[in-house]
Amino acid sequence: MGAACTKNKSKGASGKNKNPNAEKITQSSHEINDSNNKKKPDDMIAQELPSASVQSQRSLSASRLVQRSSVFDSRPGSLILQTTIATSKENIHKVYKIENRIIGHGHFGTVRLGSLLSNPGKYFAIKTILKEKLNGQTHLLLREIDILKAIDHPNIVKFYEIYQDPTNLHIVMEYCSGGDLIDLLEEKSLSEEETKKIIKKALAAIKHLHEKGIAHRDLKLENFLFADKTPDSEIKLIDFGLAKRYNVHKPARLNSFVGTPFYVAPEIFEGPYNEKCDEWSLGVMMYILLCNRPPFDGKTDEEIFENIRFGMLDLSLPPWDKISVEAKDFLCKLLARNPEQRISSFQAANHSWLRTSTASTLAHISSKLPPDEILQNILSFKRKNGLRREILNSIVPLINEDVIKKLLASFRLCDLNNTGELTAGVLKEIFHEAGFVVSTDEIRQQIKEISIDQKEKIRYSDFLVAAMDIKEVVTKERLTIVFNKYDIERCNTITVQNLKEMMTRSGRKISDTEIADMLQEAGIADNQSLHFKEFCALMDFDIADDDKSSTIKEAVEEEEIFDDTGVQIEVVSARPFKTKMIETK
Repeated sequence: MGAACTKNKSKGASGKNKNPNAEKITQSSHEINDSNNKKKPDDMIAQELPSASVQSQRSLSASRLVQRSSVFDSRPGSLILQTTIATSKENIHKVYKIENRIIGHGHFGTVRLGSLLSNPGKYFAIKTILKEKLNGQTHLLLREIDILKAIDHPNIVKFYEIYQDPTNLHIVMEYCSGGDLIDLLEEKSLSEEETKKIIKKALAAIKHLHEKGIAHRDLKLENFLFADKTPDSEIKLIDFGLAKRYNVHKPARLNSFVGTPFYVAPEIFEGPYNEKCDEWSLGVMMYILLCNRPPFDGKTDEEIFENIRFGMLDLSLPPWDKISVEAKDFLCKLLARNPEQRISSFQAANHSWLRTSTASTLAHISSKLPPDEILQNILSFKRKNGLRREILNSIVPLINEDVIKKLLASFRLCDLNNTGELTAGVLKEIFHEAGFVVSTDEIRQQIKEISIDQKEKIRYSDFLVAAMDIKEVVTKERLTIVFNKYDIERCNTITVQNLKEMMTRSGRKISDTEIADMLQEAGIADNQSLHFKEFCALMDFDIADDDKSSTIKEAVEEEEIFDDTGVQIEVVSARPFKTKMIETK
């Protein structure tokens, strides 16, 4: 039976159009763990979570991390990662300054703000997990890290690095400083158009996960954070502790009784269920964003669950009389009680509600194509060698946010299918529309040039590297930051072991043969240490030219220049020949 758009029979639902106490929604957001549930667990584990407790899930950035056994030695003080995911054994405090102030909590650790010692202005969220608290169930933790490594999307929090020492595991994530969607609801009521923008981005993240064969299973307002506090800030999906992989070529069969009251889909009470539990949760989010109250309420978890399973969806009270027909149709299709009748993330992306925009929104869209200079950067990008490509990856997080936002806008214009990845077919269409003459084979070859793993698709992070203006981005300052980050011993050189460490931190296993091939490709001997000048040369950056241009700039700026008529020339550029005339007063 689908969730009919009629009067809500659920107990405790308020008919008043006011903030339903976002605090109440937050406090009721805790994971479900029903010890009496008879269903078979996903991984033959009787319980995925410890006893449920009512707690806020408002971690600022790093995801809640759960555990897995069989990969770590579970004895306290001797937990060593043996397979699957590489971790750096370097002392994280030699790389990051970690503040004492806690910005988030998880089941097994805490989240603190951290910054690179080589760049104090750049912040990260660092989750520290005490190994002795893992209790021999580290496979769920590794599953989460494995998932975070596999996904790459502008609306999903970015995983950067992983470290371990004798007592702790440290996971470095993107830091999101703008608060969550509950915080937004506490500040104001949202219009339908504002809600649409949020849902469209949340759906893009879900669609990306489902295309990768990943069900999140804990979508809720608290798990979407704003990257920063600017008006056009991106939302980022966090918390993959309950996420589960499935075979995209077969119907998903998930069994564990997990989720959060208010957001949990009705089919998980019966089991097995599939990834469409995420679409239901998205529908609950949309409902709350539009009317400030959950669709199925209750005074207790049991009452909430009863109403989720048997209550009717109420769209009869304000503000639903002012909500468009398309929005209500979209909502009803997300909250269809029968998952077979529920709209999928792929179908939802093409729904008419998301395809329409108001005149004010359309007025801000100046072009349907990325700027020519962005497309030209993509076509002319050369990896040259794998090591150079890795260093470019390390530079991207240091780029100014305004530049990243412009690149993201271009990425979205290229992502015609809203998959979060660009294929040869999509890029050919874009280049053809922009007037570039390029063959499909040339595009395929360029994709291999751009993709860090040299596959047939360009991921979001790949796009940022290829689309940015390398001459503008690769500066002496940024190269210094990256160089110092990997010069752990502070001896002004980078060794082969340091370069290998650079890749291990990102959770990637790389053999000595692979690192030797990479060094040979870059023209570096196995026993060679790189000084800063050689490091810059590897990036085609000439320190001498940079120092010379800086000297010229300083000399020009210090000198008052006049032409023959006594009119002062004001320098408006670092280039001395780019000037304009102003009258002398």
